[in-house]
Amino acid sequence: MTAKELMDNFEAQTNIVIPHVAEIYWIKHLQGIDFARLPKDCILIFTDFAASMCLRAFQAKNSSVDAHAVCANFVVIWNRRIAKVKEKEKDENGVITEEERDIQIWTVDVHHFFAETFSKGKKSDHAMHNRCLKAIIAHYKALLQSHGITLRQVIIWTDNAPHQYRCRQTFIQVASVEAHFPGIKITHRLAVVDNFKGNHDAVGKDPSRKVKELELQGTRSPNAWMVFLNCDKHLATTDTHWRKYEREGDARLKHKGHYGMDSRTVWYVVENEEDRVRRVADQPDLAGRILVCDRTFIQDTVGGKCIKDTTQLHEVRSVATSVPPTKEGIIQTFLPVAKNRKTERPEIIGLIRDWGVVVCDLPCNCKECIKDPDTLLCPYLSFPI
Repeated sequence: MTAKELMDNFEAQTNIVIPHVAEIYWIKHLQGIDFARLPKDCILIFTDFAASMCLRAFQAKNSSVDAHAVCANFVVIWNRRIAKVKEKEKDENGVITEEERDIQIWTVDVHHFFAETFSKGKKSDHAMHNRCLKAIIAHYKALLQSHGITLRQVIIWTDNAPHQYRCRQTFIQVASVEAHFPGIKITHRLAVVDNFKGNHDAVGKDPSRKVKELELQGTRSPNAWMVFLNCDKHLATTDTHWRKYEREGDARLKHKGHYGMDSRTVWYVVENEEDRVRRVADQPDLAGRILVCDRTFIQDTVGGKCIKDTTQLHEVRSVATSVPPTKEGIIQTFLPVAKNRKTERPEIIGLIRDWGVVVCDLPCNCKECIKDPDTLLCPYLSFPI
C-alpha cells in the first residue's frame, strides 16, 4: 500500500467516524438537558433488557436442564428538586464553620420485570417492553396524582435494538399513547448504535448476582416466578440512605448524582389471564405487580426485521391529542407455513387508525424546537454532522 492509498483510506474512515462520534456527544448532551430541565409533570426513563438469567442449580442432578428468566430493567427519574445540605469547612485560621448549600437531586426508582422463558433471548422483545412501559406509566400517573401532579410527559431512552425498540410495534405504542393514557405524550429517544451503556445496565446485574448468592446459601430459584419472589424478599427496597441524608441535610447527599437509587421494585409478567389468576391466588399481596403480556394478537414484525432506514433515527414523539377515527384499510399479516415453503402475504381489509408522530434524526431540546419541530430558528442547525 502506497502512502497515498493509506491517506485515502484514513480519510474515508475519518469521514465515517467523525459524524458517529459527533452524534454520540450530541445524544449525551441531550441526556444532560433532560436531567437539568426535568419538569414536575414528566418522568425520565432509561431502559434495557439484561442478559437472560441462567438459573443453574448449585448442585445439579444428572441430565438437568437449566431454566432461564428474562429481566427488563427500567430506571425512572422524576421529582427534580433542590435540597439543602450542611458542610463543614476549615478556614485559614483553623476555625471550622458550617455552611448551608443548595444541591440539585432527583428521585430515582429501579424496576425489574421478570418473565419465564424456555430458551435464551425469547420474550426479550417489543411485546415485553411495551407491556412493562404501560405498567410504568400507569404506576407513575397514580403516584404523581397522589402528590397533586398530573403526569403529562414521558421521556424514554433506549438503545437501537431492532427487535425491541426500533420496530413498528414500539413506534405504534408511542404514537397511540393517547388511546391508553389521554393527555400524556411520549418522547422515545434511541441512542447511537453500540453506545448506550449506563446505570440501566449496571442495575440489571443485581438480580442475577442476588439469585446466585441465594443459591449458594441454599435458597433455590428454579424458575422466573421464584426469582421474582426471592428478589422481592431480598432485593426490593423502598428506602435507602439517600432519603436519610436528605432529611438530615447530610453533606454526603452530594454524592447521589443522577442515579443514586431511592427505591427498587420487582414485577412479574405472565402470558395469559389464567396464569395471572393462579399466581395472584398464590401471592395475593403481590397482585398489583403481576402483569399479563398477551401475545395472541401481536402484529407481525416482517420476518423479525426492523423498519428500513431507521438506523439513524434518534427520536419518535407522539403528537395526537385525540383518538383518530377508524377507516377501512389493508391489514397485513403472515400465515404460518411449513419449513422451506413460501407464501404470499395476504391482504385483509379491516378497520385501521392513522396515528401521527414527529421523527428526528437528531432531536433537539432548544426552546425553538420544543415549540415547533420544523422550525428554522434552531441555534444548533449548523451542528457539524
